[in-house]
Amino acid sequence: MEQQVKKKRYKKPHQGLLKQALQYLEQAIEQIAQEKSLPRLDPFSLKLDLGQGQNISTERVALLYSEIQKQIYAQVPAHFRTGTVYCFETQKAIIPIDQQTIFRRYHSMGRPIWESFLNVCLEKNATQAQLLFQKDQPKAIALVFGDYELNHSLLDIFSRYTPYRILGQLSVGFINELFNPVAHEAVNQLNTDLLMREKKSCLVFSIQIIQVSPMGQVPKLKLNILGMDVEDLLSNAAQGPKRSKHESVRALLKKTTKDLNHIASRTIAQKPEEQDEFIKDESLKLLFSLKTELLNIIQPQIDRTNHAQLRHGDQQRPTHLALQDAKSASSDHFYWDTHQNTIVIMGPKARIHIFNEQARHITSFRLEPNELENKQRQGRWIPLSADKHEQIKQKLGNLREN
Repeated sequence: MEQQVKKKRYKKPHQGLLKQALQYLEQAIEQIAQEKSLPRLDPFSLKLDLGQGQNISTERVALLYSEIQKQIYAQVPAHFRTGTVYCFETQKAIIPIDQQTIFRRYHSMGRPIWESFLNVCLEKNATQAQLLFQKDQPKAIALVFGDYELNHSLLDIFSRYTPYRILGQLSVGFINELFNPVAHEAVNQLNTDLLMREKKSCLVFSIQIIQVSPMGQVPKLKLNILGMDVEDLLSNAAQGPKRSKHESVRALLKKTTKDLNHIASRTIAQKPEEQDEFIKDESLKLLFSLKTELLNIIQPQIDRTNHAQLRHGDQQRPTHLALQDAKSASSDHFYWDTHQNTIVIMGPKARIHIFNEQARHITSFRLEPNELENKQRQGRWIPLSADKHEQIKQKLGNLREN
């Protein structure tokens, strides 16, 4: 009986290289899809110009990357698209109107409402808005908006039953493409110059914390950047010096993303009925911290006002006195923030402490001269009602001072 000899399949050497190349390409595509919060990726085709030699130029890589991004972005649901705000009414992703406006809040029917950054600054704090008009030493302003201020007008069908929710927003302006403050007088001219050069630089940009809940997946938190080209930021950070403002902002955003992941993991550990308030409060805390660090990057060379100095750095902010001041404050030093839906407690030496209704501390700072009167006149801070005061005092009394 003749022994059958099993023929070995001849494996062409280039097949292994092709397989490896496809594996690397699929891996890169998967990572890009994850960055875009795409829950599921449908197959797509790519047009590749090959046969140009093994010396792969930066331009060829950039073109391939751009093509992959376009294909993936086309599959991203409107409410997961970065650089946009989701419109519940039209179910479309909406980009900012121009480089001087910010997302202000939602209309009851889910339509994004945009407003001039300058007008919002004047509305929230007319005294601070004067910084935008300083010609010799222009200063940037950063505004924080909480969940309530952005979403309180939304109908329940949009605010409760949606895979997308803006938990908070930090808006910063006016700055140029180098992250240097710009006086309001120069804004219009700079805006014209940018349009003529077709440069997508930012005069005002916003950083949002978004809660996304893809179907069948655990809810996640992510950053959404409006008014700033993130690809330009990464490119300038990579090409510039290690201590450039672009690199500092890039590193700060990376750190903030890690902080968001930490908040998400801590949220899961909370009781189900407390998770919603916990994630809103922690997001607001993170935005206040981000505000301080970002302004420190944008205008480190400028002598800050007393207000900004007291907010700069945790050691200078009166957070360690929050509970002590809150427990000893008289009833007329308790206010309700009608914009943030939080409790404001005034302590000695112009110290202000922000708490939620569950007595969880959010942030602390010191008031500028006349800031209390301005907020009262605008109806922003109103006296806390007797029943709310009694409830918060009882909850504060149950807490221990560190």
